[in-house]
Amino acid sequence: MARLSKTDFRLFMEAPMHLWAKKHDRLETPSPTPFDQHLMQQGLDIESLAKNYLEGIIAQNYSQPEIHWQPTYQDGNYESRADALIHDPEANTYDLYEIKSSTSIKKEHVYDAAFQALVCAASLPIRDIYLVHVNKEYLKRGELELHTYFVHSQITEQVNSLKSEIELTRAEALRVSQLGETAHIPGCHKPSTCTCPSLCHPGLPEYSIYEINRIGKKALDLKEQGILSITEIPDDYPLVEYQKRQVQVVKQGKPLINLTAIRHALDDLVFPLYFLDYETFNPGIPLYDGYAPYQHIVFQYSLHVLDDPRNQVSHYEHLHTDTSDPITEVLDHLASHLGDSGSVIVWYKTFETSRNKEMAALYPKYSRFLEDLNTRIYDLMEVFSQGYYVEAGFRGSASLKNVLPVLVPEMRYEELLISNGQDTMLAWWKLIRGEIPTEEQETIKAAMRQYCAFDTLAMVKIWERLTKLTSAKE
Repeated sequence: MARLSKTDFRLFMEAPMHLWAKKHDRLETPSPTPFDQHLMQQGLDIESLAKNYLEGIIAQNYSQPEIHWQPTYQDGNYESRADALIHDPEANTYDLYEIKSSTSIKKEHVYDAAFQALVCAASLPIRDIYLVHVNKEYLKRGELELHTYFVHSQITEQVNSLKSEIELTRAEALRVSQLGETAHIPGCHKPSTCTCPSLCHPGLPEYSIYEINRIGKKALDLKEQGILSITEIPDDYPLVEYQKRQVQVVKQGKPLINLTAIRHALDDLVFPLYFLDYETFNPGIPLYDGYAPYQHIVFQYSLHVLDDPRNQVSHYEHLHTDTSDPITEVLDHLASHLGDSGSVIVWYKTFETSRNKEMAALYPKYSRFLEDLNTRIYDLMEVFSQGYYVEAGFRGSASLKNVLPVLVPEMRYEELLISNGQDTMLAWWKLIRGEIPTEEQETIKAAMRQYCAFDTLAMVKIWERLTKLTSAKE
């Protein structure tokens, strides 16, 4: 009989059907993308550092400690491979350490550790359970300092409180994994990320209930009523206002456009208009002094400028590809093209304003420029996220990649060599590490510039479409 591992248990917690699919070779997970592989390697790199942390720092708290790396234990039908066990010979007991690359303790981390501890406790006297994770307060100053880069948090009490729940849940997971067919096995509620969509979501209609923005647990309620299509949702079903608007446009087959609200929003804009976009990289292990783990490094910007609605747009850009911190070079270049008046238009302003605040903290000499920049930022996405313009083709999302194909269908990200932010991140990382052959570097740089410029030009075209729409109705 196949044993149930921590990975199996996690799959069951995610969705029972996902575990069944794994045990019966029915997973449909696509091959990892290059960026997925990068993230996995980053996790391994952090795990390697955590090993040094345990050996060089945590072990000093013990007298004659014995560290066991990734030992495997069984408890009947359950199997555990813990990250580390430290044996305290004096007390004749063991402490369990689980390593995570995140900067906080998540609920699933505690459940993972509880599963591991329960299995190990069948063979060993387990005293305490710890999670080793990255310290979000850490700031790099010179060489990486493991004693402050990592923190270890004792979660023994939390784990002990879950013992009964874990015992029941793992037994149910084992039962489900051994079933011969899928009837009555619950599927997941996220078709877009499902690892076995033909099992969890067979025959989904064109506009399914899962596309409703922030539908959450209501999707389960609707599914239990036999409702999978947005068109089948009763008019009196309790939804919040923005969800009702989305349902309305799908049912009626035409967009919902609040011209007055859009006009008022656009009236706040001041010429010249600056359409701005940043590209960033956020490594778990900081590259430069002053940075925290996973803090974004702005290495590129694109700026389309419209001085007057009767003029053509101008374009400026900068891509930094050497090994130094890009910020000063990027900001010097941006400041030379961004005047001290006019609206700065972005898509999802939280991202750009946060980067500006971080850059100001890192380099105070730019703080006045960046603070002023933030006061001038206008979020074009809000026209869509606030429900002023709702269309079925947006699929419940206000992201640029959902809105653009509907409003400006002639612009297609799919036609670009680099067509998303993750690939741009990875391209920059490989460039500065010298992992791209010399003969390919200029092609990659051109593709990165093209992608970033595409984002800002897309905002220009959407603004033009909205402006034309509201002007025509005046």
